[in-house]
Amino acid sequence: MNDRIVRMTASVFLWCLFCLGSAEAGKLLVIPSDGSHWTGMRSSSGGVGHRGNQVVVAIPEANLSMGPAQHTTTLTYPVPYTNAQLLEQVNAGDTTLMGADVSSDLARLQNIIKTMDMLNALITHNTEGLLSNKDLMKKLQDYNFDAILTNPFEPTGTIVGEYLSVPAIYIQTSNPCGAYALASQCPAPAPICHS
Repeated sequence: MNDRIVRMTASVFLWCLFCLGSAEAGKLLVIPSDGSHWTGMRSSSGGVGHRGNQVVVAIPEANLSMGPAQHTTTLTYPVPYTNAQLLEQVNAGDTTLMGADVSSDLARLQNIIKTMDMLNALITHNTEGLLSNKDLMKKLQDYNFDAILTNPFEPTGTIVGEYLSVPAIYIQTSNPCGAYALASQCPAPAPICHS
C-alpha cells in the first residue's frame, strides 16, 4: 500500500506541475533518452516550464536529436564521443540488425546480445559523463529540485535522482512489468502487464 501512495503522490505532483498554474512554482530536472524518447519528453518539459515552473534539462553534448526546449534551461555535459561517431555507431548497428541472420533462435539471441552491448556502452558513457562532471552535479544539487522526470530506458536519470535524493517520475512505463521501478524504489505510475 505504501508503494501505491508514493506512486499516486508522484502522479499528482506531475499533474499539478503540468496542469495547474500554482502560486509557488516547482523545480523539475529532466534527464531524457535520445531519439523518440526525447521527442515525447520535449513537449511535456516545455509545457511544465511554460506554466511557470523551473525546468532544467541535462543532455550529453553529443546526441542524435536532443536539444533546447522552449521554457526550459538546457545544461550539457561532455561524453567521450562526437555526434559523427555516435551517428556512425548507430548506422553500423542498423546495418548489422538489417543484415542479421534470423534463421534460428540462437542467431536471433546473438543479435539481441550485440545490440544490448552497443546500447550498454553508450548508456555507460552517458552516465559516467554526467556523474563524473563534478561542477554540473554540484550545480544540479544547488537547484534543489522537487522531482526528476526521466525515461527508464536509460538508468542515468534514476541514478542521478538517487544521488540528489529527488523522487523520479517515469515518462515511459513499458519496460518489463515495472521491474525498473521495483529495483530503484522510485515512484512511477502503476505498470500494465500483459501476459
